[in-house]
Amino acid sequence: MTTCVDENSFIDTVKDSVLQLDALMMCTEQKTPEGIWYLLSAGEQPQYLRCSKKVYDFICSFDGKKTVTQVFEEQALKTDDMSAQTEVSELSSIIQKLLNMGVLKNPDKKVKNKHWLASLRQPMAVKIPLFNPDRLLDRLSLLGSFLLSWHFLLVFLILLGYGLSQVATHWSDIQIHWASRFFDPLNIVYMLVLYPALKVLHEIGHGLALKRFGGEAKECGVIFLVLMPLPYINASSSYHFPYKHQRVLVGMAGMLIEFFIATCAWIAWCYIDSVGFLSDILFDIFFIGSFSTLVFNLNPLMKFDGYYILSDLLSINNLNSRSRQYIASLFKRHLFNISAPTDYIAANEYKWLTLYGVLAIPYRIFISLFIALYLSSKFFFLGVLLALLVIAQQIVTPLIKGFINTHGQAVKQGQRLRFWGVYVGALLLVILLGVVMQFQYSTTLSGVVVLNESQQLKTNQSGFIRHVFVSNGEQVQSGQVLLEIDNPELVNTLASLRVDIEELTARYDQIRAKDALQAADIFDQRVAVENELAEVMKQAEQLMLTAPGEGVFVQPRRDDLQGSYYNRGDVIGLIYDHSPVIVTAIVDQMDIEKIRDNLSHISVMFKIEPGTVYSGTLMQVIPAASDQLPTRFLGSLKGGDVLVDSRDSSGTKAMRNNFLIQVSVQGADNKAYRSANAQVKFVFNETTVLSRFMAWIEVSWLRNFTPSH
Repeated sequence: MTTCVDENSFIDTVKDSVLQLDALMMCTEQKTPEGIWYLLSAGEQPQYLRCSKKVYDFICSFDGKKTVTQVFEEQALKTDDMSAQTEVSELSSIIQKLLNMGVLKNPDKKVKNKHWLASLRQPMAVKIPLFNPDRLLDRLSLLGSFLLSWHFLLVFLILLGYGLSQVATHWSDIQIHWASRFFDPLNIVYMLVLYPALKVLHEIGHGLALKRFGGEAKECGVIFLVLMPLPYINASSSYHFPYKHQRVLVGMAGMLIEFFIATCAWIAWCYIDSVGFLSDILFDIFFIGSFSTLVFNLNPLMKFDGYYILSDLLSINNLNSRSRQYIASLFKRHLFNISAPTDYIAANEYKWLTLYGVLAIPYRIFISLFIALYLSSKFFFLGVLLALLVIAQQIVTPLIKGFINTHGQAVKQGQRLRFWGVYVGALLLVILLGVVMQFQYSTTLSGVVVLNESQQLKTNQSGFIRHVFVSNGEQVQSGQVLLEIDNPELVNTLASLRVDIEELTARYDQIRAKDALQAADIFDQRVAVENELAEVMKQAEQLMLTAPGEGVFVQPRRDDLQGSYYNRGDVIGLIYDHSPVIVTAIVDQMDIEKIRDNLSHISVMFKIEPGTVYSGTLMQVIPAASDQLPTRFLGSLKGGDVLVDSRDSSGTKAMRNNFLIQVSVQGADNKAYRSANAQVKFVFNETTVLSRFMAWIEVSWLRNFTPSH
């Protein structure tokens, strides 16, 4: 057995040390389908080790009097049916983990207390402890008993059911509030205040549930999650609760409180008639308490409430770290033919560890990079710094540590040649994909069919439609009469002017021979009235609306058109010619150069005809950048891609200057896409991933530090 100890590099470093259990070590028995397990932790530290009775007895052998070698020799005398080398490998891994957790102490080494500034190494989540909330939670213990009672659950379910029944009734009100009030700058300020306030109640819910089952919360504080200050309560003592349902309820308590408040706010909002401060606050509470709870807190791929609830439901402690460890062991086994030690894995845990590791590891890297890139669009230097830290912490550092660790194991197990072969191959593959091979890339923008003025049939005079002479969809010729407008006021004016002319003519004839001067004056009056009559007659002729050109007459309201009233200048119908469909889209001025210089082809798909892709041709790029949109349907308030100023009632004022481009669509029937929305996909020439990254850096720099942009 001593030889086995000597062969293990880690044990060799501590074999002569006298280790002892920490005085604050906590141990809890937990029942699982596989039997009784022991959960160990050092006080309130958030790290845990689950072990069997055999391993627990081995750990208890470290009494501060025997060396590590002596403990292993005693263990060897007790073990008759196992491989000594395998036993040493597994137990040495456990000893190393317990030393890192602080459950085992090495008197020969001084332990440095972690300062709160160490949390700055995690820039996305900086945690600052403040005080012990245990006394405050004791005062609220009666409230905690009620919140976890069947009475509260019944009240909550009744309110939830009623609230859900109101969604359909007030759906249109939700859409109106969302479009007109939610993105208002002042409402954003409300949400920045309400979000931390709701999270305070959320954390109090965790604390009350913890006290309800006999746990203690010895720390609370503030965690700056992506620069947003949020409260937290250390509820890690719940891990030592013997029953699964107790641990799950502690994890769910915060979401239950928040969702209850959101439900009450929603019901109150439904009965608020006026639009204003109170309406905005209630809707924000409803949105934060429901949306953020379901999307973020309940998401098990992030280390929020959903993660701990899932861990308890599966009875897998340290789900995240163990899944990473297991995925790493799979890579070592299949890529390098290396057997790597892992914590004990029960038969039903393999599938969960594999599934969680495959989903959570890339998801967290993606979310971290997404947040960093988003911040870089708002605060360039800060975002780039955070992105570099994320890459260093979640990609570079694990790769370096994995390289060193795997190389050492490969050397010991005689797999050095295979190790270098795999790593060199992976490096060449990265260079091939990132620097050598070229790929096409694309940008998809929202577009809209903006009709030409020549296609719009507008009324020249106000009035009622008296007669419609053509049918909807009928081919018409230029100058053909389409419909007649009845304007009684104009007809009366015309008749009145004719009577005036007759009276002036009669007076002129009577007085012409008697008073030449007065006759000249009457003559001038008649000429003025005749000129006015000529103008009114021109207007009367416009009551007969004719086709401005050859095409197809389209008037969707053909059945109720006759008798309807239209003001002068209203669009009453359309004349479609055979010209191609023109789609207008908005391009950020930082991307316009790609379209001008590196465009490969354009694809267009209309929303009214999903699945059919048409080929497009770039017709025109309006040379001057502007913050005005040609139609509100391209703006964010109407579902477009361009962020607009919500304070502008027209919805056409963009937050930054953009270029207007027009794309001609081949093969699309013009009359089928009137006022249609479209997705315009610009596909660019092939380039390398490295070139794309450098172009992104250049664009981001220009966007943030060039005043004209």
